[in-house]
Amino acid sequence: MSKPITLTVDGYEAQQIQERVAELLAAQAAEKLDEMIASIARETIESKMAAYADKEARAAVEEVLAEGWSETNTYGERVGQKLTLKDRVSKHLFSARSNYDRKTRIDEFFDDTIAKAMREELGAVIKDATTKFRAQVDGVMTAKLAETLRKSLGLT
Repeated sequence: MSKPITLTVDGYEAQQIQERVAELLAAQAAEKLDEMIASIARETIESKMAAYADKEARAAVEEVLAEGWSETNTYGERVGQKLTLKDRVSKHLFSARSNYDRKTRIDEFFDDTIAKAMREELGAVIKDATTKFRAQVDGVMTAKLAETLRKSLGLT
């Protein structure tokens, strides 16, 4: 009978090398698995926290919009009484853009809206009227010129 061959590398037998490789692979796999679990946990926690913050922020904003809030001065100190969103929008729309301008924002809005409507709707009517007027003037001028030429040339 033959004797089994034993492989040794730098004093380590094949079985010892296999065990060491298995240990290293297991350690790397465990480390990679820990990283993946940590990443999934972090993403899940961040998502849950964002959803909770959105829910709480939405509730807080809705409460403030419903109850109103006080105006503040340039130092952030509360001045005056609480105003609702509707009150604030009305105040903004009916205030002037600057101290030098007496026209309110709502007046500017109406003026711009009316001007736009005039340009769009009446623009076509004015263009059509101008074209017709020019055609009539051209017709009258042509007739007058023809009449003057006939008289001058003695053709009438």
